[in-house]
Amino acid sequence: MPPARPDEPAFTELHEVTLAPVRSPQGPWGKHFFGAFDRNGQFLEGFAHPWCGVDAMPAAPIASYPGTAIYGGLAMHHVGHFLLEGLSRLWCLKNYPELPIIWHWIDLPIPHPDDRGWQKELIGLLGLAQRRHIFLRQPLRVERLLLPSPGFLSGQFLHPVQAAALGCVTGPAAIPGKRVWLSRSALPDQFGRVAGEDQVEALLAAQGWTIIYPERETMRRSAEIFREAEAVSGFIGSAFHTLLLHASPSARLRPIMRPGIPLTDYQIIAAAKGVDFAAIDAPMTALDQRASWTNFQLNAPTDLVNILTDY
Repeated sequence: MPPARPDEPAFTELHEVTLAPVRSPQGPWGKHFFGAFDRNGQFLEGFAHPWCGVDAMPAAPIASYPGTAIYGGLAMHHVGHFLLEGLSRLWCLKNYPELPIIWHWIDLPIPHPDDRGWQKELIGLLGLAQRRHIFLRQPLRVERLLLPSPGFLSGQFLHPVQAAALGCVTGPAAIPGKRVWLSRSALPDQFGRVAGEDQVEALLAAQGWTIIYPERETMRRSAEIFREAEAVSGFIGSAFHTLLLHASPSARLRPIMRPGIPLTDYQIIAAAKGVDFAAIDAPMTALDQRASWTNFQLNAPTDLVNILTDY
């Protein structure tokens, strides 16, 4: 079972904090490093992130911020990770609308171009569009910095106040009998495709399912699906995380497992939102060796469709 969540998230007030930007590897699989140091050059553990090692204290920060700011977290161009981990301090960011937000920016090993401007739209939906956003690209010393504790920790918990802060979309009315398949079939190969998904989609469409390509939808529309539909399925991935943006989702979730993708965070989110969640196993064969981005061959598309017919 995941560790118990804290009773109430809180923040720490820090003074004379030196922030070092994320230093990314030259190759796709090396380690990232970043830093957040007190006035004595000691790393501040409240900033630690599992993706990053601790860099050295900068010899001489080349910029300073003479005032008060609030720390946002680790930001990136990845819908799922930004929603969950990048915005994990949103519960507190909303409470201090007058403060600029400082972010550590990380470039991911597999590029995720934001061609449709989803991140800008998301910041607007969450009420952060009018804020000043400072993305660290060089060392910065901050006179006074508020460090919120995260309202989400991967594999551990999603605090109710964080879930409520993310739930910014309402409506539309539910459509009885509507079933939606969240497709990965139009994604670039490097994002983890499933060969045979096109056969699944054709068979489901013939049964009246709606096929949606999440990367072509607005963030608002991506959230509305989880209220409008009676059931939502698809190969598990970030498209299911936009459930967090709806204030009262009601769809039954039936994601299809992809080997190498942990289920815990999806279960945590579903429990926090109070929706019916049951993952489905479907035999598939790996076509390459890229962990979460592995491409697969679905062994029996017709068998999967027969399972989904019951939902």
